[in-house]
Amino acid sequence: MHNIKRSPLARFLVLSLGVVLLCGTKAQAFSAYFTAQGCAGCHASPVVATCNGCHAHGTHPDSAKNAINVTGTTDKSTYAPGEIVTVTITGGYRTGWFRAVLYDQNMVELARSTGNDSGMGGSAIYPAILSAPAPATPGTFSWKVAWYGNLYDSVGATFGPGWSPDPNTPNHGSEIVSIAAPFTVAMTTRPAPKIIPVAANMLHSNHR
Repeated sequence: MHNIKRSPLARFLVLSLGVVLLCGTKAQAFSAYFTAQGCAGCHASPVVATCNGCHAHGTHPDSAKNAINVTGTTDKSTYAPGEIVTVTITGGYRTGWFRAVLYDQNMVELARSTGNDSGMGGSAIYPAILSAPAPATPGTFSWKVAWYGNLYDSVGATFGPGWSPDPNTPNHGSEIVSIAAPFTVAMTTRPAPKIIPVAANMLHSNHR
C-alpha cells in the first residue's frame, strides 16, 4: 500500500470545497423551511422565500434564540411639530423579507412597509425605513416598531414582552418594541414683536 501525500495547497482546496458544499446545503435547507412550513401555499405567487419572515430568524441576534434584537432608531432626537420622523428598523440574523410596522406611543399604526416580495404587499428587508410626521403638540414621545411574520421558532426560544399574536391570521404575530430612545417635539417660539422707535418731532407733527 502506498501512502499518498497531499500538498498543503491540495489540502486547502479539499477543505474549501467541503465548506462550500456544507454552507450551500445549509442555505438550501433554511430556504426550504418557507415551503416545508406551508408559507408558500398561503402567499400569492410570485413570492420570494424568506428566512427573516419567521420568528426564529427575523427577531433574534443569533442561533441561540434567547434574546430579541428588533430595534428602531430615529434619525434625530428633536423635531419641530409635524416634521417628518424617520425610523430605521434592524434585527434578525438571516436574510429575507418580513413586515415592518411603525406605531405611535398609543399603538396607533403610523406606517408599514410596502414591498411585494411576500406576494401580498407589505414586505421589507432589514434595515427597514419607515416615516411619519411628528406629533403637533410639544413633548417627549416613545414610538414603537414591530417585526411581523410567522411565529415558527425553536422549542424554548425567547418571545419578547411585546409579542402580540395576530387574531386574524393563525400562526402569525408581531414582536413589538419601543424605539431605542424617545424623541422630543420642541415648542415653536414666535419671534418677539419688533418695536420701531418714533422720533419726537414726528409725534408733534401729527398733532398740528
